[in-house]
Amino acid sequence: MLEEELDADLQREAPSKNKAKSTIFPEPRIKRIMLENEEIGRISAQSVTLLSKLCEVFGEELIQKCVQKAKSEDKSVIKQDDLNSILKENPEYAFLKDKLDEIDAS
Repeated sequence: MLEEELDADLQREAPSKNKAKSTIFPEPRIKRIMLENEEIGRISAQSVTLLSKLCEVFGEELIQKCVQKAKSEDKSVIKQDDLNSILKENPEYAFLKDKLDEIDAS
């Protein structure tokens, strides 16, 4: 059921075919974050779009893992603890450990 709802949400939010560069994450915000690094001078529009799309893929991957975990534990609600455990259990997310600790502390 969660997976069906997720698929329906993704279909509703899917970018239209007329807007090839349409992304869920606001590109001006992505660009502003990138420019916070003083070593970066200029940023091409294509790189901002690509990073925005990669953020979407990353988010979708996390959501899918949460859905799978919820199904395996016969849950109907995904909670913050579920996401935290996914992030801590998977070595590919080790780079987020410091940020996760900061969020947990606040």
